[in-house]
Amino acid sequence: MKQILYIDDNSQACLLFKLFLEKEGYKVFTAKETDTARKILKREKIDCITTDIGLPKENGIKFYQWVQEQSEYKDIFFLFVSGHAVGFDQVLTEHRNNFITKPIFFPDLIERLNKELNNI
Repeated sequence: MKQILYIDDNSQACLLFKLFLEKEGYKVFTAKETDTARKILKREKIDCITTDIGLPKENGIKFYQWVQEQSEYKDIFFLFVSGHAVGFDQVLTEHRNNFITKPIFFPDLIERLNKELNNI
């Protein structure tokens, strides 16, 4: 079973993500901020991280950069999510193929995850 970590400070978004993806057979862990996400990464084998960009404290881009610096995590498939990604133009241009807009259209997300995670 593939495991996904979803990071979003919006509790309803976390709940919806978990409900839709677990219905499709994924194991989903949620975190409201990156400190909790790091704890989950230490204890679970995560196949995909999906993070909101606009998080309190450390934003999703900074967290992604941290993940890329960690040799044990740098190969995890990564998706960015945002409803308003103003100020992150350069990063989103570089990673436009890994960006999903909010509200999330779950059939498209599930199709994308199935494609990406079946190649792991």
